[in-house]
Amino acid sequence: MSQEDHLSKTLGLTAAQQQKVHEYLQDESVSSQGFGQKMRDQHAAMRDAIQRGASAEEIDRIALDGATAQAQVTAAHAKTLAKIYATLTDEQKKTFNEHPEMSMGFGGPMGPGGRGRMPAGAASQRMRNRTQQQD
Repeated sequence: MSQEDHLSKTLGLTAAQQQKVHEYLQDESVSSQGFGQKMRDQHAAMRDAIQRGASAEEIDRIALDGATAQAQVTAAHAKTLAKIYATLTDEQKKTFNEHPEMSMGFGGPMGPGGRGRMPAGAASQRMRNRTQQQD
């Protein structure tokens, strides 16, 4: 179920609210389009830096670039949620507050402890697998 559908069903959004939610999520999607490529580029740069023995300073710079890109996406999503929240009735806000999964990425399924969280060590194992595939 999409985030849009989940919000609509759980909160009982009106048709007008559904339209606003759709518009806000579409705007976020458009503004975040380059994120995936930025992250792939950052991961490739980090992998290259590791493999060629880059300095600690260069690795820090690459990591900071990735963190900045992630922060931009996080901020865009938070702004979208704030717009959505502002359109809700008091009762809908109460329901929203009772369902942390509504905020996807802020303690929801992809946040700390959520269903989307990778098991400990999974990220490093995934990185080892990618490195081995490239060799």
